[in-house]
Amino acid sequence: MKARALIANAAYAPADVKILCKAFDEAWKVLAREIGSDKTAVEAARFRLANLILGFAKDGIGDGEQIKRDAIQIMRAVR
Repeated sequence: MKARALIANAAYAPADVKILCKAFDEAWKVLAREIGSDKTAVEAARFRLANLILGFAKDGIGDGEQIKRDAIQIMRAVR
């Protein structure tokens, strides 16, 4: 999907991109059930998640689990 491609094509080292993609995929598994099935809402939520994760990466890529948890928390808070 397009949102994941934002992360996969980001200008980071391959190992960092792998961490970010995993954080995105795992966060989406949790959030997808909460978003519903409307294609427009799903795609918008995926783009918000991808941009959020890339925003975390600007501060340095460390713990992918922490990135995932923070992303889920923020996505839930801004609905």
